[in-house]
Amino acid sequence: TSLKIWGRCPQAANSILVTRLWSGEQVIDFREVDILRENDFTFVVEFNELEAGKDYGFSAEYFDESSSKYTFATESESDTLHFVFGSCRYNHWDNIFQNDAKEGDETYKEILSLHKNDALDALFLLGDQIYADPTLMVGVSQSFNDYVSTYQEDFSYKNFQSLLKSVPTTMMLDDHEIRNNWCRDLLYENSLLENRDEMYTNGIKAYECWQHQRNPQGEEGSYWYTMEKKGFPFFFMDIRTRRWQHPEKGLRRTTLGDAQLSDFFDWLLSTKDKPVRFVG
Repeated sequence: TSLKIWGRCPQAANSILVTRLWSGEQVIDFREVDILRENDFTFVVEFNELEAGKDYGFSAEYFDESSSKYTFATESESDTLHFVFGSCRYNHWDNIFQNDAKEGDETYKEILSLHKNDALDALFLLGDQIYADPTLMVGVSQSFNDYVSTYQEDFSYKNFQSLLKSVPTTMMLDDHEIRNNWCRDLLYENSLLENRDEMYTNGIKAYECWQHQRNPQGEEGSYWYTMEKKGFPFFFMDIRTRRWQHPEKGLRRTTLGDAQLSDFFDWLLSTKDKPVRFVG
């Protein structure tokens, strides 16, 4: 009964995009969104109170330019759930011996063929959708432009793009969206080679623009989230931004942090009567 669409529209920079929801030939709802350079020209629109198992259309326009109308169908009621999950899209090496991105994109071609034969309800990408530090200490991202340039390249591959257009997708970060083995300790360690505050601020901002906007939203600054798919409950954990490996005296080591751990226990309690639960 709901729809969220993510997009990027650099040609409409610093302007307003008008998006419309169609039922047949009739516009039934619309949203206006700002296309801003500071968000790397990404946007998300959400429509609610839709009918289950129904065909809809979506279009967008700015100034005198119009897009094609894209069609989709909301999910039907069902007790069967069919999803694919994965992580770690390492796309760095491109030489005569090995092309990571080209070889990796064949994976998404296979998943697309699965989807065409037996429709997927969801795709869950669980971390390291980019490698902002592909060769560890060499070429580590730090500026906002460093991070979004990697997203622009890595999200441009044909089969990966086609899959995201075809299957409802949510995402979660891991360390390489920021830096290898990221934890909060790194913000408090001295480094002559890296500005860790800048690295974290820009990595998280890029993650929010390119990935987290797609997800169910929780409190500001929290990246874990819950959802239901066909009645099955999911809890997606952020195991990076609250992680302390060597905390200051009086604090304890943690992967989730107190707030997220509390939310997880609450979720376990609230879903205890469900026959199957999933944790990402």
